[in-house]
Amino acid sequence: MTDDYLDVLPEYSLHFKYDAPPATRESPSAFIRDGKHYLITSGCTGYHPNPSMIAVADKGDGPWTELGGVCIGDDTKSTFHSQVSCVFKHPKKENLYIAMADRWLSDLDLSKLPWITEGYRILQSKDAVETDLTWQDVWQYSKRNISKATYVWLPIEFDENGVGHIRWYDEWKIEDFD
Repeated sequence: MTDDYLDVLPEYSLHFKYDAPPATRESPSAFIRDGKHYLITSGCTGYHPNPSMIAVADKGDGPWTELGGVCIGDDTKSTFHSQVSCVFKHPKKENLYIAMADRWLSDLDLSKLPWITEGYRILQSKDAVETDLTWQDVWQYSKRNISKATYVWLPIEFDENGVGHIRWYDEWKIEDFD
């Protein structure tokens, strides 16, 4: 973008360089907190959930510093079986940021997630020529009705170093957070 944000420049930037899905990033959810730009992204695995990552930068176009996985206590490594699609600051709370996530495949067998993620990695890598795995093998677990998708809303909590984390709450109230 130009300095006045009114036009685009002819060159592009590459913020997170990864060879192939599921490591390649998608679904960027950007927000600003205490003058820092934050970005939560997920891996490229279609409708299948995967671990989200958080990064921080001084400017919106980087350079970005990856801070690692954003979820705490997510044993399935699936962003609590969802994909963060939006982060917003509560208008009446100084430090309350809320992550809204889509749960596309609400009836997905979570025991299959490690296999699905590995399937994406293999099929997008140079190892693919040496495998009998097909895209149909991986996508068979996507044959669900995504019109039944549900949503997950969770607070983002920041530690003393400014790193944001999302943990699961069966229930939570806005009043419980700053």
